[in-house]
Amino acid sequence: KILETLGSIVWSLNSTDSLLTMKRGLAPVAAGPPSLDFQQICDAIDKRLFVGKVPPHTTEDELREIFSEFGALTECRVVPDRNGGNSNGIGFVGFQSWAAAFRALQETDGKRQFRSQVGTSHAMIASFAENMSKVGRGGGAAYAKGLTVNRVFVGQVPEDATDQELGGRFASCGLVESVSLLQPKNRLRCAFVTYNNWGEAMDAVELMNGQPLRAGSEPGMMVQLAMPKDGPRSVQPAGTPTFGGGRHDAAPGGPPPKRLRDGPPPKR
Repeated sequence: KILETLGSIVWSLNSTDSLLTMKRGLAPVAAGPPSLDFQQICDAIDKRLFVGKVPPHTTEDELREIFSEFGALTECRVVPDRNGGNSNGIGFVGFQSWAAAFRALQETDGKRQFRSQVGTSHAMIASFAENMSKVGRGGGAAYAKGLTVNRVFVGQVPEDATDQELGGRFASCGLVESVSLLQPKNRLRCAFVTYNNWGEAMDAVELMNGQPLRAGSEPGMMVQLAMPKDGPRSVQPAGTPTFGGGRHDAAPGGPPPKRLRDGPPPKR
């Protein structure tokens, strides 16, 4: 059963190497520790999920029905088993936002069932699909389930900004749990904005970095994921990932979660 499950996850479309990997039971290449650099994360994974344990004859309409409740989709496809269609296949689901993708992962991975799985102990597997063309197989392992970091550092904030104003501006990216403005320095301030989850923090970095707090002449804000007080070693994945294979995508594994504490921004 273990080999069968592993094989169904590792298999991918048009990839002889992946088929050989499935048969031999080879593990993905070990990845390094997660980074808080936004571009490095985007190089490793996309706003799309790898879905494993897709039962035979599952349609894209069923996959879309399950995942569209979490946000607008940019991709939805089922890749059936190549060997007669009697084994589990895989799927890929893309989202417009990091928050939607992360929320979908948390709500479905090991929890949701396809219609043909109801009444059994089986459930779908979901992980972020990695960009194998950029990082190779296993290069996105550290981000397969997202990270526990849910806080962003905001630099170049106007001196007269308030917590309420900053929170209102960043609320467009997700649920703001708290805002902490630091004392002004050289007529500008820094702040920390805490979100409900990592996906919302990722959207904030993508959408707010370089944008001004207000329409005007002040410089654009610098927004990046905030480094925990304990440093890079305390940056941990949000879950215990499973892994999937593909010629261009995969979703490898990683260690269990660890709650992070507040801290200063990462060094440039």
